[in-house]
Amino acid sequence: MVNQILIKLLLILSITLMLNTILPAESIKVIAPYFGTIENVTKDDMFELKDTADIYGIYGLITDPDLFQANFFLYTTEDINYSDLIGGHFMVDYYPMKNDWGKVAVGYGFEAISLETNAENNIPPLSNFEMENNVYVSFLRTGEYFEYSIEDFNFSLFPWIGVQAEDVEVEGSFNLPNNMQSSFNSNQHDIYSIYGINLNNNWAHIIELNLKYSVANYKAVHHDNITIMTNLNFSRNWGISLRYKYMETSTGSNEYYMGGIAYSF
Repeated sequence: MVNQILIKLLLILSITLMLNTILPAESIKVIAPYFGTIENVTKDDMFELKDTADIYGIYGLITDPDLFQANFFLYTTEDINYSDLIGGHFMVDYYPMKNDWGKVAVGYGFEAISLETNAENNIPPLSNFEMENNVYVSFLRTGEYFEYSIEDFNFSLFPWIGVQAEDVEVEGSFNLPNNMQSSFNSNQHDIYSIYGINLNNNWAHIIELNLKYSVANYKAVHHDNITIMTNLNFSRNWGISLRYKYMETSTGSNEYYMGGIAYSF
């Protein structure tokens, strides 16, 4: 399953890089490697695991402000909750129409997270515990970008609504205290209503602050997703980027803090 996740994420990266070769020269491109710390919570009816570890990632952005923007973020970590974790997301927004307030946006996003767990005897009273946990999230959204500029200050507000599909695949095995082996597997598919708001501030292309908050609702289930990104640019091409994200899923949550060097071209 981890290999399937990796293949899908590499496909996203390939598509994004391909876009770079066919877009006009005035398009803005950004690439940024990141390093930081992640906290993962994995829970089930039988257990709850919580752990922190180092995380490595890479972010890419391609945008034509009048036409579209596409971005991806891939990340991985090892030995967190006795697991190897790999994840990533891809997002593209298309701007089909401008108006007096800004522009209309229609977008698609995809996110995948995979945990491959080998806890051995660290979840008492169970032993030889192994599990694969894969979460796939895809969504469609639409909204209005409200844009405002005064001198060197640029501000945009993007409220949006949409629909999200979440697929969760879990399988594993363990030994009971009497040494009897047991296994489990489940496949869950849910459709959520989603809504969110994005806030972006940019001062003279030197300091940029981006805040994103979204909610996914399904019956009594409520999942929050928060992203904060700050960029400090030293020149036309180079800058420092700081990134925070908190994401809830049906099987737990991920929260990470990361920093990196951003290159624009």
